[in-house]
Amino acid sequence: MILPRGASIATATSVLVLAIGCILPDQGINIVRDGNNEAPVRFVEPVFLSEFARCACQPESCDPDDTARHDPDDATCPQPIGSGLPHFMDGDADLQYSFCACAAAGFDPNRLAATQLWVEDQDKDDSIFAAAFLDLELAKGDASDPSSNGKEYLRATIQPHVPLIDIVSPQVDFREDHPVRELRFTSGFSPTGDEVLDLCNPPGSPLSPGWHTVTLVVTDLPWASYSSGGIEYSLAGEPDVANGATVDTTTYTFKCLSSVDGACDCESPSDD
Repeated sequence: MILPRGASIATATSVLVLAIGCILPDQGINIVRDGNNEAPVRFVEPVFLSEFARCACQPESCDPDDTARHDPDDATCPQPIGSGLPHFMDGDADLQYSFCACAAAGFDPNRLAATQLWVEDQDKDDSIFAAAFLDLELAKGDASDPSSNGKEYLRATIQPHVPLIDIVSPQVDFREDHPVRELRFTSGFSPTGDEVLDLCNPPGSPLSPGWHTVTLVVTDLPWASYSSGGIEYSLAGEPDVANGATVDTTTYTFKCLSSVDGACDCESPSDD
């Protein structure tokens, strides 16, 4: 502390006391909860765990003195059973993610099987809503113009105004104290009745060749809305943060080749 020349010790002491008085102690602070949407919604995904981490969860499988049960490969930790779908699907590095955009209502023979994603919210009474958007990072949202909110994707299968249902299943027994919701990541059904995820050929029309993203959005209140001409419009994919909604997103990146350019082959409905 630097004081002007001639300042007394008493003055220095007074300044120091005032400075200390401005420090807020971390005791006696009470956090008041208003009971309004206290827990956020979030995606829950399986993660890769090292042998050390798995053995910490299930040490009996990793005890070298227990020869009957010693098998580190069997050691597990409680987490959701998911598809393990990577968030960056590079068809150049892994051919199972080499997708084809097909003309004339064709099907990608390399399409994925439908998969499930898990969504949780510790507020058991919350309804969870989901929406999917294509190339959302290119959109510039405007609350007064729903069409600027991004191109909605897979609306026929991921219905933004229908709440997700609670799931009771061995696949989600990692959560016993609150429900887990299932979000089916699917584009529909093949002609043979199999539920599939044909990323480059969603209902309507195929995607353009090149890289794309699909962003899944979940929230724990109905979507935000606006009024125009006495009519209320809901903005699917726009969380109602002003009224306390929480939101979570997850994004997958993939590339579409084009059957029109001869870069890939497609199946016709009669071939499937």
